[in-house]
Amino acid sequence: MKKLAIVLALSLGALSWPGATATNAAGVRLPVSAADWASFTSTERAAAYAYVAAEYARLEASGKLVVHTVSTSALAVSATGDTAASSTTGYGACGFNYVNASGGTWTSAWATTTTTSAVPWIDTGVYAAQRDLFWRGSTQLDYFFAGGGLNSTYVYASSSTNWKWWFEQVRYTVQSWHTAGVYGGPYVLGPLAYCSMDFSP
Repeated sequence: MKKLAIVLALSLGALSWPGATATNAAGVRLPVSAADWASFTSTERAAAYAYVAAEYARLEASGKLVVHTVSTSALAVSATGDTAASSTTGYGACGFNYVNASGGTWTSAWATTTTTSAVPWIDTGVYAAQRDLFWRGSTQLDYFFAGGGLNSTYVYASSSTNWKWWFEQVRYTVQSWHTAGVYGGPYVLGPLAYCSMDFSP
């Protein structure tokens, strides 16, 4: 599990999709269509994924990132509980970071919980039964979570990244659960306020 997403732009040299040549300069076969991808052996698929992962790492090191973000509108809940918390509002949001690359897209999910003033407890996905989830179709790719220290106003968590080829039709889903307030109550958000979003890059 990764708590921090690293989303990177890919450049696959002279290749462009659709209509790219079947191999790159390194001699690794890369898919040019869904039908072509279906013809790959498991070894060829592993080599193609290894190639894009190596490019991912190289561009991470170079700092050449063009990251886009999509999100839900913040889920705002007014304070409940005692008078001390009554001036605080909690917000939960979730969404995706993505990078369009030559050949495909990298995507990761994220969730954040914020409050308008410091609270003793703030989290997203901390409860073991309600971790924040990242889905590709009906397949769970990852779970992620983060809790804030005492008297925090912000916490952010993100998933691992997932690669999709340009010809793949993929629906990603993020689900997250947000809590803010005094541990055990009173709460200014939640407990377990729910956020969900779908995304098809």
